[in-house]
Amino acid sequence: MPASKLKFGLNGILVPPRDAEALAEAMRFFVEHPEQIAIMGRESRRYAEERYDVHKVNAVMMREMGMGKDCSRQTADGRLLRARE
Repeated sequence: MPASKLKFGLNGILVPPRDAEALAEAMRFFVEHPEQIAIMGRESRRYAEERYDVHKVNAVMMREMGMGKDCSRQTADGRLLRARE
């Protein structure tokens, strides 16, 4: 998950690299608030499923390759290929 989408206490805790004290603090938070593990996990999964839904990702890829809806392309031998919906 991009750091910009991380919301402390909602879907995770961002710990700076090589900061053992911050890591220990984050771990202590989860020890003291174990219910937050499931809550943050569910929210992170919801975000990932919404943001990285295979159908949405595939649609973007197809569009970028010029194969989206109402798009056709020509093969090397001159045949016209139409995208399927």
